[in-house]
Amino acid sequence: MKIKSIKIENYKILKNFYVEFLDKENNILDLVVLAGINGSGKTTILDFISQKYETIYLKAEEKNSDLKVAIKKYIKKKIFKEMISPEKTYKQINDFIESVFENFPKFKGLDEDENIYFINEFNEEILIDELSTGEKGVLEKVIYFFIADIKDSIVLIDEPELSLHPSWQNKLIKIYQNIAQNYNNQIIIATHSPNIIASTPNDSLFVLNKENKKINIQKYNSYGKDINGVVSEIMGSSIRDIEVEKNLKEIKRLIFENNFDEAKTKIDNLEINDTIEIGLLKLELRKRIAKSS
Repeated sequence: MKIKSIKIENYKILKNFYVEFLDKENNILDLVVLAGINGSGKTTILDFISQKYETIYLKAEEKNSDLKVAIKKYIKKKIFKEMISPEKTYKQINDFIESVFENFPKFKGLDEDENIYFINEFNEEILIDELSTGEKGVLEKVIYFFIADIKDSIVLIDEPELSLHPSWQNKLIKIYQNIAQNYNNQIIIATHSPNIIASTPNDSLFVLNKENKKINIQKYNSYGKDINGVVSEIMGSSIRDIEVEKNLKEIKRLIFENNFDEAKTKIDNLEINDTIEIGLLKLELRKRIAKSS
């Protein structure tokens, strides 16, 4: 089962709220990403869905199971209770990893001391503790889908970016897409992460905003966008220092008001190395000076 749409008449901050989880061809989305500032209703929507439908709900405050403990427990169950051979058990784990990750170390298995081994890109055996922090972090988040055999399900995930480096947040959407598509799940995510937002396909992104005490849905083409643009346009914030951001806005205002000398002075006095944005400001300044001559 997958959710095509939800209608909420009155639930917490959501009043007369309606949204369709459909792509441009009116197909039900396998992946839905809810974004917006704090208080815009992302988690409230997840809570509502969890009450109305049978779902698997991975909440932000819930700690993931210890990765090594979870893998060992699963292997022992398969081998000693279900009488499945170690080779087949290891292959099943590795097949899952290969189905959701790109270029992830291959799962090898346990040794006699129950140490967990992988094989890296150089065909070297490495302990699980030798995986990168990001590799361990993201594997910890998704191995649950394999161990719990989550298929044909609606899965709600609140703030999956927690504890993950931004470089792995960028990859997380593709991983969840693979889990959704390869195992017939519908995954609905609530996030604050601009990295996740910028890597979300446009059809899958739903931005919530609050206007006149009412929560509305806005479609936003974020895929591949600059992170600073996502932070500014969706999150209503900036990743810059507040004072630097203030100075840049002041320079833009001066340029647009044709106050060229003061704008040039402020540009010259900026102590930042953002050559792209400063270059664009200088270009705009030269264009307006030439036009006014």
